[in-house]
Amino acid sequence: MHRRQLPLEFYRHLFELEERPILIATGGGDILEATESSATLLGQSRKGLLRQSVREFFPSGEESLDNREGFWNGPGGKPLKYTCNPLENDGKIKYLIYQLEEVESVSVNSFFNEKEQEKKRDEAFEERSAFLANVSHEIRTPMNGIIGMTELVMQTSLNDEQREYLNIIKISADALLHIINDILDFSKMRSGKMTLEEIPFSPSKMIEEVEHFFRPQLESKGLRFEVEAQDLPAELLGDPLRIKQIFLNIIGNAMKFTSRGFVKVTTFLEERPGKRFFLISSVADSGIGIPREKQDELFQAFSQADTSTTRKYGGTGLGLAISSSLATMMGGALTVDSYPGDGTTFTFELELKCPEQPEKSSSSSHEITEAVNEEDWKDKAILIAEDNRVNRLLACRLLETKSCRIIEAANGREAYEAFITERPDLILMDMHMPEMDGFEAFTKIRDHEGASDRRPVPIIALTAMASGDDQDSIEKHGFNAYISKPFAPEEFFHKISRLF
Repeated sequence: MHRRQLPLEFYRHLFELEERPILIATGGGDILEATESSATLLGQSRKGLLRQSVREFFPSGEESLDNREGFWNGPGGKPLKYTCNPLENDGKIKYLIYQLEEVESVSVNSFFNEKEQEKKRDEAFEERSAFLANVSHEIRTPMNGIIGMTELVMQTSLNDEQREYLNIIKISADALLHIINDILDFSKMRSGKMTLEEIPFSPSKMIEEVEHFFRPQLESKGLRFEVEAQDLPAELLGDPLRIKQIFLNIIGNAMKFTSRGFVKVTTFLEERPGKRFFLISSVADSGIGIPREKQDELFQAFSQADTSTTRKYGGTGLGLAISSSLATMMGGALTVDSYPGDGTTFTFELELKCPEQPEKSSSSSHEITEAVNEEDWKDKAILIAEDNRVNRLLACRLLETKSCRIIEAANGREAYEAFITERPDLILMDMHMPEMDGFEAFTKIRDHEGASDRRPVPIIALTAMASGDDQDSIEKHGFNAYISKPFAPEEFFHKISRLF
């Protein structure tokens, strides 16, 4: 049985019974219906309103019709606040529903003052974000040279004293980079620009890497380091970089505040109803502990349980705040259980996707990514477009370990000319270069390929900019991949080999 459509007069009668001051207009602002109370507030008759446009009641007559809120002129210039709800159809505004209310002039001033303050806050935030992005680029570019060249030198013949000094340089550089990354990550979270990947990774391999990173440092402090991984699947889907970041922040915290005893990491996978999988990990230590009344402050930015710890132990106070936010973004949480003088246990759980009937793997499993095949590099021509001489030298030295031909360019214009004459098999393109930047060079290369029916060459973006906007621009332009500076040799080779 079909439902009978009610006559239009029935809806108009319901509108007449509505006591709230409401009116309906077309997308262009022409008033279609109005309640008696709205007509009274506007000093009009109801029938008179139906022949008018809402534009006549705006103070300046120039406000946007679909502003969510604002003010109209009432009788005698008395302000009326409106709230607008646009109704769309096929992406176009078909109707505008306005609800009115009387306000005092002081409320109007407060409203506009608040809007002005909000605008200033937004502008200040954008300026700060732009400043941080620029600082990121200016710092990360030389950091890439410092860290990369240090690693290259450490692979040469050195005496024990030289190796010790270089190791100190590397540890110091890594610590500085960690602080820079914390500040940038916090800025991205505040602006809502933090994004997560969903790619396959081996949880066991990740824990191995974390263990290898911390074991020498913990043992040098005389601490016992215990790592347990129970029944982990061979593969999970998630953001391994951000998950590893949580591990590093929490274990680093445990190491910092523990002078004797142990640090223990326990990790397992738990399946819950509805085929939901949670990676759960706890990091326990025998350190100084945290008073109950201070624990709620731990996950706030720039916070530590005691301000004196900042001077004694160092740190920005951002690590736990970032880790807590990342856990929440992954559908989980980060919690703490601690008593002063009796150690601390941080526990985080992350909801991740797991393949059907996952295979179990031990903590000694290897990463499930394809190995770099040395034969793939043989006789390949790789063009490096990088204006920073040190970073260009670093990339060349890394590639010299492979059997490939290296072509150098100091800016985008030289890169484009080398692409035409040398016909490289792959291009590493820095984004910010003089004369012609990486984006313009990329566009010219793709335009030439399209006009000459030439097969597109894989182009990897090299960027020291860590903001989400920069990465979005790289992806939208169509680069095949990107490598963030400073980069590890393993990531450098892996990203390239995937495109051969």
